[in-house]
Amino acid sequence: SHGVSLLTRPGALGRSGFALLEVKGEALAAARRDTLDWVERLNGDPRVLYAEPNYLYQPFRVPNDEFFPLQWHYAAMKLPQAWDITRGSADVVVAVIDSGAKFDHPDLGPRLTGGQFDFIGDALNALDGDGMDADADDPGDDPARLTSSYHGTHVAGTVGAASDNSGGVAGVNWVSPLMTLRVLGAQGGTSFDIAQSVLYAAGLANASQQIPARAADVINMSLGGFSRSQTLADAVAAAQGQGAVVVAAAGNENTDRMAFPASFDGVVSVGATDLTGGRASYSNFGPRIDVVATGGDVGDDLNGDGFGDGVLSTLWRQADDQPLFQFYEGTSMASPHVAGIASLMLSVNPALSPVQVRQLLRDTAVDLGDPGEDDVFGAGLADPVAALVAAGGQAPAEPLLALSVSNLDFGFTNTQFNVVVSNAGGGQLQVQEPAVETDAGGGWLTAVLSLNTLFVQVDRQGLADGAYTGRVRLDSNGGDAMLEVRMDVGTAPVPDPGELFVLALDPFTLETELSTSTNAQAGFRYRLVPLPAGGYLIAAGTDSDSDGFICDEGEFCGLFPVSNEPLPVEVRGDAVSSGIDFTVREPQLPGASAAPEIPAEGFRIGPRR
Repeated sequence: SHGVSLLTRPGALGRSGFALLEVKGEALAAARRDTLDWVERLNGDPRVLYAEPNYLYQPFRVPNDEFFPLQWHYAAMKLPQAWDITRGSADVVVAVIDSGAKFDHPDLGPRLTGGQFDFIGDALNALDGDGMDADADDPGDDPARLTSSYHGTHVAGTVGAASDNSGGVAGVNWVSPLMTLRVLGAQGGTSFDIAQSVLYAAGLANASQQIPARAADVINMSLGGFSRSQTLADAVAAAQGQGAVVVAAAGNENTDRMAFPASFDGVVSVGATDLTGGRASYSNFGPRIDVVATGGDVGDDLNGDGFGDGVLSTLWRQADDQPLFQFYEGTSMASPHVAGIASLMLSVNPALSPVQVRQLLRDTAVDLGDPGEDDVFGAGLADPVAALVAAGGQAPAEPLLALSVSNLDFGFTNTQFNVVVSNAGGGQLQVQEPAVETDAGGGWLTAVLSLNTLFVQVDRQGLADGAYTGRVRLDSNGGDAMLEVRMDVGTAPVPDPGELFVLALDPFTLETELSTSTNAQAGFRYRLVPLPAGGYLIAAGTDSDSDGFICDEGEFCGLFPVSNEPLPVEVRGDAVSSGIDFTVREPQLPGASAAPEIPAEGFRIGPRR
């Protein structure tokens, strides 16, 4: 603070308004004490309405990356404020255990300096012509077009893409080296291969007979399944014993079943939220969730930026062998946010143990949903500012009001959204009741603040068709914030792609085993019968060029449960599988869609004869 601002009662000192009393001194600490002393003395004067320090505000450290304005998920988690505390340390290594990464990506390759290894033992699954080797570059599609999806490239970019370099996107950690360990191939990854990669990351003996030059301090695993492997459990425990913080995605099946490795003891299990801070529809839940982080929802554009609300990160396009940036959704996207935060915590305090990091993440999370810990959000939304302060980082002494989103578009049908309200500074944040104003239509907009959540509602009843705008203002002792709101009244234009084909695909060959079709008149309901017992990928899309394949470039496309992470549906001979719902969407812009790496000609509508 610098000086004192005071507001006098009318006529008390001859005029009302602000007066600035300059406090100068050679010692900053003494000047601050003098300032606070003046504040106390003035507030005790009956002629003074209030007096407060004249705070100095500084701009947050916002990276200049070209697409950073589209990375809403960082602002939602207060990472710009956290970057004022630390942007990482070269002495902290983060291992990304995934499908490998594209080292040629200009916004990622320079950050992949923490070592690499490919642990996929099966050459057919590896897609690179051999088994275990020292090259963790993700080869993408093989000639048979079985894909390893560049999933790890996207995850690694969230942990630590090259940041503040005037191009591409930013990562959570700007400095720490990333270790690239490849375990996921065309058919996923085996528990043995994954366990060996965990041991390697921790600098322990493993099947490769190699150890890294420097062991990882944080391990991210955006992968998993419902089968508990003792081999993998032992490897995770051993890594934790070496001081590695292990973070894992909770899974995308919208279930409370325990998924592994996220449910192993001591692992930081991460669920996903959407743009408004609600549980993402696909995110797993249950008592094993530690914290949640932004995972996105590509099917919505609630902030009105023209793109689906997915997590934007680095990717690679197999078709023309070019780098790009895409919006993905999933707990796989939420987990690297938390792994990145853990690496920032260790950057300010390398002495923290895995147990301490996990507990601090839980203790400092922003409580969401019902008060206290719950099975939906765990301890709450991971808070990098509070976690860094708890770890020993230096934050501003004064409170600072932060909203998880600054724009909300209710469209034609939505009636309520929630916004996370939290303190991005120090001290105790005190927020006043929200003030609402609308530009037309009267009182159609309301907002109620309860604990850490701002409940924003709209009422279209009695309003003429058209677009309506308004805003919600929050004032606090940590500054003010404005939420811009937009709403449409009338009949929503319903995209009608025409005939939509739904396919049951062999998860290994991607050949169609059974297909059907549906349309808007049928409510896009579908049935795939009869299907023999087994596992199938479920895909849907249009065939606008009538070539017998869906999901060509420019066609509607989607896979269950989320397109960038399709998972098999298990069909049993004595049961009916239902609730297999997912989003089908058309590509937005080249290089900015949420479509997975799909075979060049798409998916065949009918079975191969």
